Amino acid sequence: MDLYESMVFWFVKEFVKAVAGMALILGLIVFIRWISDDD
Repeated sequence: MDLYESMVFWFVKEFVKAVAGMALILGLIVFIRWISDDD
């Protein structure tokens, strides 16, 4: 595996981690707001 391929692989891995983290935070915010609206 050459340098370019490993760089692309690393970038994709970091991108997936960032998207997953954002989705997790967004889901948590929506979940908390949904629970508070339930009152």
